[in-house]
Amino acid sequence: MNLEPRHEKAGSILFEELEEVNEVLFISRGQCDVGFEVNKIKKWVLRFFNKTMVGAYNCTFSIRSVFCYKCNSECEGYSIRKSNWLNILNEFPDIASVIKSNVVSEYNKSIKFKMFKAKRDHLKKLSKRADFHKISVIIPNQAEQLDPREQNNDFSKMMLGQSSHESLIDQESSNISEIGQEIHNYQGRVEKLTSGISNIIKYIDEVGKENTEIEAELAEVYGEINKLKAEGY
Repeated sequence: MNLEPRHEKAGSILFEELEEVNEVLFISRGQCDVGFEVNKIKKWVLRFFNKTMVGAYNCTFSIRSVFCYKCNSECEGYSIRKSNWLNILNEFPDIASVIKSNVVSEYNKSIKFKMFKAKRDHLKKLSKRADFHKISVIIPNQAEQLDPREQNNDFSKMMLGQSSHESLIDQESSNISEIGQEIHNYQGRVEKLTSGISNIIKYIDEVGKENTEIEAELAEVYGEINKLKAEGY
């Protein structure tokens, strides 16, 4: 698999924002931080401990790093060059489809959505500070000097894909809400059905009880009739 041993010192920058990623790192021991840069200052948001994979999403889809990564502690593990990684995916397409799906899911869930939210919140906070006249952010395909006072209510456009990201979250929230409502409605129907069945069973029990009482009374009457016949009446 062409794995190469890796040992990185604490504080080592693995990838900068917008850097082309040419290897996948498998960190078996150590702490890896993920952050972003605003006004030439890095803000670290996420920290992963041991058994961490870095760069798989970028190498798999040939996408530059949207965030910056560093070793918070000494890190040990292995790496595989992008070319070898892609060769493996091309050689085993069935397995590749599973790997790609898992890579996208893990990246979105563990890094992308959390980082976009953190960066957006940080920029909004900075935009309200009187001592900041301009905010410099790194955006893929461009690096802009943005004046928050000129952005008005459209400040979220400072973030790459922020509008689409928020729309995705809103859509997912809406879908979850609809599913929750469907489940609630289904539970209501089940409860009504259960109640109806319970009433039917109760009715059957009552009818059965009445039938049993009638049968007992009839048996008693037949017994009296047979007794009278036996006595010659």
